[in-house]
Amino acid sequence: MLADTVRIVAGEAARMLEDRGGYPEFTSLLLAGRDLGRRFQENFERTGIAFKAAAGDELGLLTRDLVKAGSIAGNVAARKQVKMGEALLGI
Repeated sequence: MLADTVRIVAGEAARMLEDRGGYPEFTSLLLAGRDLGRRFQENFERTGIAFKAAAGDELGLLTRDLVKAGSIAGNVAARKQVKMGEALLGI
């Protein structure tokens, strides 16, 4: 069920990109996708699954890198949301 939903959303996002029509919804879709990825990564890290292996384990290193990258992406997403809000308010 989730896979079907993701497939539909991915198809719509691909159409938006192909049309180059300047869909305002695309930015919201992008921000929501990033937020979903960030939350997944945080939950994955929180459960400790990636850190059960010994220090230096590839999965643990990858997870730490992804968490850091997610943090950077989160900052970018927050700034984009501020810009969208400012544009909406005419600031």
